[in-house]
Amino acid sequence: MAKQRDRDKIREWDLFRDNLRRATPVPKESEKEKRDRITRLEKDHFEWFRYYFPNYCTHPFAKFQKRSVNHILQNETTYAVDAWAREHAKTAISMMIKIYCLLTGRIFNVLFVSYTFDNAVDLLTPLLINLESNERIINDYGLQKGFG
Repeated sequence: MAKQRDRDKIREWDLFRDNLRRATPVPKESEKEKRDRITRLEKDHFEWFRYYFPNYCTHPFAKFQKRSVNHILQNETTYAVDAWAREHAKTAISMMIKIYCLLTGRIFNVLFVSYTFDNAVDLLTPLLINLESNERIINDYGLQKGFG
């Protein structure tokens, strides 16, 4: 029975990957326009999030989300616990912050800790799929595929 569950999970992630590719088309622009766009986006992390993650950023950010993101990104070292209600995008915003920091050179390693292996995989998989399949990230920052 576990094998069928594994196959179902793989199909689910493949669908997620395909939808991500469709949601992140690359604009037709010159190299200068591309560099200027990247520079502009990197100066405003919320615009950066909206551009690279249109599937996640379907509504404006709430004040409490902005306050949390700004606190994290304005402090080189911080410990943050976001006690937000369910469905308030804790996981998605955390993922976007990590990818933003990785791609803009603010951090070089990410450590994910979870209470079970399966939960860790479920949290890490969207991050990996975004790094490997998000067409806009690939276009602007190159293929972000590691070992393993």
